[in-house]
Amino acid sequence: MIELRTVLFRFDWEVPLTLCWLTFDDGLALDEDPDYINALIVMGQTQLQKGLLAEAIEYLERAISKLFISSHPTKVENIDLLIVASQWAGVAYIRQGKMAEGIVHLERIANLEELEEKSSKAHYYDGLVLLSSALCNVGRKAEVVKHLHLAAAYNPEYNELLQQCENDDDDFTSELTSSRIGDY
Repeated sequence: MIELRTVLFRFDWEVPLTLCWLTFDDGLALDEDPDYINALIVMGQTQLQKGLLAEAIEYLERAISKLFISSHPTKVENIDLLIVASQWAGVAYIRQGKMAEGIVHLERIANLEELEEKSSKAHYYDGLVLLSSALCNVGRKAEVVKHLHLAAAYNPEYNELLQQCENDDDDFTSELTSSRIGDY
């Protein structure tokens, strides 16, 4: 059974091939076009997998800023890229011990409207679950329940996490000091 508090540290980081249409020589794509958002995101995700958190954040923050340069992203593809970059940036900050910065990135996802496209919708709800995990770790239970209700309505597999949260009568913050956040 997966615990809600550990979702952030057990997230499946498979690179979705549909995200980037690249061979795994993404560095070359960035050499040719340093503003190529897809490659920035993939490089950030790759650095995150390697445990190079500062480098991951640099790539992901660059991708996010590129998405916002002209205005708030409106095209479905760009919104999906923003969701994915925000998820990974949030997790990278949290793994660095910067919970507040991580939550800011994950809350960006919750502030977006749900997209209709299937993979975008899945990314959106995965982002809500990651946000719920982070909020759980800082004791914001009411918000956790709200986001998990939405995620569970989309994917019933999330009901287990929602039930854990609703059945947890303990003070969330009391477990923070004894949690094994670094063990993933």
